Amino acid sequence: MHSGSSDVTQFADLTAANLRVLGNVGAVCGGVAIVVALARSIDAADRTGDVIRAGLILLALGGVAYETFAIVPAMTAITDLHSPEFAELHARSSQVYGGVVLLALAALVMAAVRETRRDSVMAFHDGFLSEMIGRTAVLDGVGRKLTVGRVSDFVVEHPDDTFPKIDALVIKATAGNTWRRSAPSSILKPVATSC
Repeated sequence: MHSGSSDVTQFADLTAANLRVLGNVGAVCGGVAIVVALARSIDAADRTGDVIRAGLILLALGGVAYETFAIVPAMTAITDLHSPEFAELHARSSQVYGGVVLLALAALVMAAVRETRRDSVMAFHDGFLSEMIGRTAVLDGVGRKLTVGRVSDFVVEHPDDTFPKIDALVIKATAGNTWRRSAPSSILKPVATSC
């Protein structure tokens, strides 16, 4: 009987050690993911989504920390694996890790959706300001596309109008120069943005 107890203790210690390692790896990966999401949020095109994604990852890391520092030590302190206390902690552990997986999956899906949206081409007349700023500006000529830089701003000369018209684009050229392109909307329509 003493040998069985020793095996259970050894198994519990091994499981706790593995969960600590997984928690540490998750903390490093989550930290990197937060830094990347916040670094990408500098681009105004999808700042809200990037900040939400970083928040989801932070919540997931909080769940992992709770598991590592509260649940696992309490589980390893219990010697009777058939006790109601152990069953309750095991159920809580499963719920916490399930929540962590869902939060991480939601952050991953948000990143994938952001990439899909940014890779699509959006005609100027279909654009929303918040989605176009920071995107690559492409002039679509006769069978030829020319990348000219990134959209950095818009000029609206009559902002008090009910439906204000965008009168000009401000594009930071790939060479580093910033230029303003004023033109009638018929000329601006060929301007598209893509990444």
